[in-house]
Parts: sequence; C-alpha cells; structure tokens
Amino acid sequence: MTDSAQPADLGDQAIPAASIDAEYAYLGAQRCPACGHGYRLARQTLVHHADRPYDILDIRCTGCGAERRLVFDISSFFGHRP
Repeated sequence: MTDSAQPADLGDQAIPAASIDAEYAYLGAQRCPACGHGYRLARQTLVHHADRPYDILDIRCTGCGAERRLVFDISSFFGHRP
C-alpha cells in the first residue's frame, strides 16, 4: 500500500471511529482522486500502539486499482462491553 502507516505516526493520521459501521460508512464515502470511482476493502488489520487499538483498512479503487490506507482510532468502542 502506498500510504504506509508506521507505529510512530498512527495516532497522528488516525480517524476517530465510534463503531465498525462508522468505519465502513467512511470508506463508502471515499472517492479516488485519480478516477472518481469508489473503493473496496483489500485488507483489514487490528494494531495496538501506545496502549490504543487502531483498525487499518487497506483499500483499492474499483476503477483504476489505486491503493490507499485508512487508519481508524477505535479506542472509543474496541474492547468495551455494551
């Protein structure tokens, strides 16, 4: 993936997410700047850094195949019981 998230910068680039549904809604609203198509999920990874959980979504454009990485801070809900 082209936007590689390293542990040191995870918190700086993380998008706060209140739920998994919010992550996927954000993904669904994204458009590729190169061709205007939407993205599909290529890979999802859970990472812990500095005592915080992050969900990393590697996504691929459905039109041109361009790749991006979205990093979500999921500390507001991950590991919490309802």
